[in-house]
Amino acid sequence: MITNLPREFSIRELQERCPTVGIDLIRRILRRERDAGRLTCQGRGVDARWQKQ
Repeated sequence: MITNLPREFSIRELQERCPTVGIDLIRRILRRERDAGRLTCQGRGVDARWQKQ
């Protein structure tokens, strides 16, 4: 899911690419990837951008 995205992306872009995946699961995966050091979050709320490391 995340490997096919550009280096920088938003949660909305993830939702558009995976419409059957719930927002809670997306947030859980992003949090796990951030904690593992594979992603960083730039900003907060609807304007937040996620960046691959």
